[in-house]
Amino acid sequence: MNGLERVLAAVHFQSTDRVPLVPQLYGHAAMIAGVRLKDYVRDGDLLAQCQLAAQARYGHDAVFAFMDLSVETEAMGSTLRYADGIYPDVANYVLKVGEDAARLG
Repeated sequence: MNGLERVLAAVHFQSTDRVPLVPQLYGHAAMIAGVRLKDYVRDGDLLAQCQLAAQARYGHDAVFAFMDLSVETEAMGSTLRYADGIYPDVANYVLKVGEDAARLG
């Protein structure tokens, strides 16, 4: 079985040759590709390249591409603080406590 066949069989409760492996490597994929984490979480194409490189290295069945939970709040207008080697954190939220989220629509 290849990775896709293995995963599809598993989600349909069918027999597989082994348990499918879909690790959540996140930033580790960037690290082993020699990519800065702050670049990895800002660029979907780069993230995909790193995930595929990790898959080629480890031989798992599928990739689990995930940037970071702060990407969504940044897209809505929050300001993120980026530092080397760690995931970004929110410096300023687009909404203040108690503020109506309807104003964002």
